[in-house]
Amino acid sequence: MIRGATLEDVPIMVQKAAKHLETCSYAPLAYDMGKAEDFIRDLISINGYVAVIERNGEIVGAMLGDIVEPWFSSDRIGIEYIVYVEPGHRSGKEIVQLIGRWINWCKENNVKQIRPQISSGNLGASRLYEAMGFKYVGPCFCMNV
Repeated sequence: MIRGATLEDVPIMVQKAAKHLETCSYAPLAYDMGKAEDFIRDLISINGYVAVIERNGEIVGAMLGDIVEPWFSSDRIGIEYIVYVEPGHRSGKEIVQLIGRWINWCKENNVKQIRPQISSGNLGASRLYEAMGFKYVGPCFCMNV
């Protein structure tokens, strides 16, 4: 089941995000659980996109999104901060539904573009977004210093 996240979900979302971030290009960065918790609580409070996949009473996936204006325009852009579904729960249509709800949320909020942030190196996520109608616009680079 996909549902909007509540403030009660935040602690478990913070824990699960830590696991995900350990395995991607963000792994070298320190994970501040308090900052992550405050960010997710704020996103829920300002009506950002915060949704979870729940199976048998357990949160097994989540997505955080927002709407921003780029520094050079007053047009609005829907962005995604993180999408994560635990291994073993990635089959099925729920991830497509989770992203689809985010797309609809963005459209309802009058965005001009929707831009997922795939910076984890996950080629499967890239293929999924392309299958959902997104166009590849270039790679994401990183340099650890």
